[in-house]
Amino acid sequence: MSRPVFLLLATAAVIVGCASKHENVVHVIAEQAPGLKKSARVQYRGIEVGLVKQVYFTPGGVRIDLLIEREDVPIRTQDTVHITSVGAFGEQVVDIRPGVQTAPLIPRGATLPKVQPESTVALPVGVWRSIVRTLGFTPDSALVDSVRKRADGAAAGKR
Repeated sequence: MSRPVFLLLATAAVIVGCASKHENVVHVIAEQAPGLKKSARVQYRGIEVGLVKQVYFTPGGVRIDLLIEREDVPIRTQDTVHITSVGAFGEQVVDIRPGVQTAPLIPRGATLPKVQPESTVALPVGVWRSIVRTLGFTPDSALVDSVRKRADGAAAGKR
């Protein structure tokens, strides 16, 4: 058999082998998914198990398709999903957190419950200043001095 024919047959075998394997895609519905992008990481108990395959707009919010690449991930119907920021640059990841361990495993193509909102909220600097003033901290307080010293130290390190 000639070399080009062998390569063609080998390539066809690989394509057929990959096509026969079904992807494990799980759907998630969220009201919003700020900063979440295609190919973002999906974690289960803090371990990377897949990636975001696609993010779609729907009348009720956002549908997120998760490609679960590991076969040993026991995602259950009672598990919850959180979109969280990680790392120095605030990369968005989908974090699946275990729920009731007696709940049934979800089948391929199933939809997990709605995304749980995170409890952390980003506020503008002006709002934080207003809160600090309301709590009675003054510009000469130890807290403000500590923050200023850290900011001055960081600025000196960049020079």
